[in-house]
Amino acid sequence: MLFMFRKLLYKIKQNEHGLTGIEALIALGTIALITPLVVGGVTAASDSIDYNEAVKNQISVEDKGKLQEQLSGMLSRYPAGTYCFGRVSSIGDRNKYMTAFNETPVVIDPEKTKGALAAYQAGVIYVSAPADELVSKAGSNFPVTLWHELAHHMEVQNGDRRSIRALFGGESWTARNERHTEYMEAMLPVLERLKIFERAVENKKSVEVLRQMWQSIEKAYREGSFNSFESLPSDLSSFQSYTGFGIDLNRIRSFYENDSCISIPNGVFSDEIAEVASGVEPVVPEEEYVIWISTNTNAGLAITTKTRFETDELASNYSGGGIDPEKIMKHDLFVEQSFPSFEAANKYMCDNLTDVRQWPLAGGLHGYYGAEPYRLANFGCD
Repeated sequence: MLFMFRKLLYKIKQNEHGLTGIEALIALGTIALITPLVVGGVTAASDSIDYNEAVKNQISVEDKGKLQEQLSGMLSRYPAGTYCFGRVSSIGDRNKYMTAFNETPVVIDPEKTKGALAAYQAGVIYVSAPADELVSKAGSNFPVTLWHELAHHMEVQNGDRRSIRALFGGESWTARNERHTEYMEAMLPVLERLKIFERAVENKKSVEVLRQMWQSIEKAYREGSFNSFESLPSDLSSFQSYTGFGIDLNRIRSFYENDSCISIPNGVFSDEIAEVASGVEPVVPEEEYVIWISTNTNAGLAITTKTRFETDELASNYSGGGIDPEKIMKHDLFVEQSFPSFEAANKYMCDNLTDVRQWPLAGGLHGYYGAEPYRLANFGCD
């Protein structure tokens, strides 16, 4: 049996057609479609049964209308009439999202959500509580969750989220299917910083301060997400085409430089740091970096700015999306000191890690810190 399993894995890796997941197995004739396969998070054999039951048990039109209001507010979070960057960026096309929401049954089922506010499975969004409770208890967290889960629905509708959980289950399967949504959510703090940046421009902060703020925005943008499959999705343009999600910092900068919406002082986008003249507002110091760990998820060890670590972002940057931070999400400093740069923190970890290597079956990069193995979420060692 073990020999056959290894042979199967070898065939999957070596197939000549460039196919992956279900397509590769079917094309190779290795697995017949008699066995239920996991597609989009549930077994294909049970999809129609689950969906039909969901249609019967979905929440009332009135309650769904309340959740739709939450979604509408989320999509209006960065209006073009208020923020200049909102004219050339989008967290989602309103028509596409509303269509997805209207065609998706919503069912209350805490067992399906497993501690999260909501979960998407086989064309259904399961929520953990009635609409009024979700809105009042979760505050601004639920709109992010709904935005996240509807993106999964659009992925499925457009042929994404295909994998065989039975073989590649657990972390690697989840990471692959969360690569888009975790990237989306990692961009929310970038947009929040752009709001602060535009306000600082309006308040005529010095060029030095504005430059430092812009460089901080660029760092957060380049970091992407902590997704272990892809921190920057390689098929982002395809995802953008069917969701309307699009945040391109280069395009935003070009708009700032060439449009009358906002007047950015000369020198803000320069890579050179000007000396601070006497009496001029001091340059904001470079942010410190910290090494932290998610203590009850599979996020592993991560290196980010101290600001990003301290920002409880509506559970935005953590696997699964929409997790209630009061109940589930916990993240703590792994090393009780700060570092002047990402590289310095990375070097510290590499000097103290042993047996750093990729674990099999797409388990991700791991290293031993003392006697315990840890996954390295967004850094590595040579």
